[in-house]
Amino acid sequence: MNNPAVIGALAGLVSALIFVSAATSAVAAALLVYITPLPLMIAGLGWGIRASLIGLGVGMLIAAALFSINVSLTYALMLAGPAALLVYLALLSRPEPQAPGGLAWYPPGRLIAWAALIAGAIGGGSAVVLAAGTGDYDTSVRQLFDETLLPALQQGEQELTEEQINQTVKFMGGILPGAVAAVWLLIMLINIWLGGKIASVSGRLIRPWPSLSDMEYPRFLPIAFLVALVGTMLFAGLTAAIASAFTGAILLAYLLMGLVVIHVITRGSTFQPLVLVLLYVGIVLVGWLGLLVALLGVAEPLLRLRQRAQERRDSSGPPDGPRPD
Repeated sequence: MNNPAVIGALAGLVSALIFVSAATSAVAAALLVYITPLPLMIAGLGWGIRASLIGLGVGMLIAAALFSINVSLTYALMLAGPAALLVYLALLSRPEPQAPGGLAWYPPGRLIAWAALIAGAIGGGSAVVLAAGTGDYDTSVRQLFDETLLPALQQGEQELTEEQINQTVKFMGGILPGAVAAVWLLIMLINIWLGGKIASVSGRLIRPWPSLSDMEYPRFLPIAFLVALVGTMLFAGLTAAIASAFTGAILLAYLLMGLVVIHVITRGSTFQPLVLVLLYVGIVLVGWLGLLVALLGVAEPLLRLRQRAQERRDSSGPPDGPRPD
């Protein structure tokens, strides 16, 4: 049962069945779609990229057989294909005599950065598909609003004015692609983390478990973030929507960096558990707090807070606590 081809085929079967189960429209089945990439992640991280690619092919065939070519392509482009690509990146290595095992593995910061760009492309692609319905992005967003949110909002005693509706539609059109991209990125990162943990527990994880404490993002990421952010301000319609998708995805990546920074600088403190609990709850409940943490992540290359915290610990002598995984 250690044959990568067999493992990959089984992973593709499970992944495709999870994906097409959403067609039942049941809430529980729809939620299962979020773990569609997980079987491919486990197979790839435990048995190699060949297993993930075989799973991708088998999954596409099953989705096409059970539904249609369009469903199969959606499965491949939105979830299975990116999952295989992230596994490929995670397993990249090069000879490095100074590294443990003689290999330097692909850095987690670069992996997250590329995942963010893929997420931006997915979110931007969803905006293009939405705009194709009417030929205009703003018109399509208004149509989506009229069909989904407007009936619920108009149930109150006071109906929305046309100006209020236009403002809501404009806001919805601005954040929708970014939200899609950010959610996609979060789903993929959770799946690759779970896949790695499961492969590690089973003794199959091919690469060493990476440390996030000292991860760095590549230099292109802040440039991409700035370009995307400016694009949301200078353009309108579909172009702004695509820029919003990349902005949302990269902002989430910087939120993760900000969380890593806070984990590191509070390490060893007796108040760390309380601080982290309050922080995570606050991010869920108060949106602007997450934005502040993301800005901390953006500023970390300049502030070097982790390096300073480590230098203080080295000079004072107390041992470090556990690193964030």
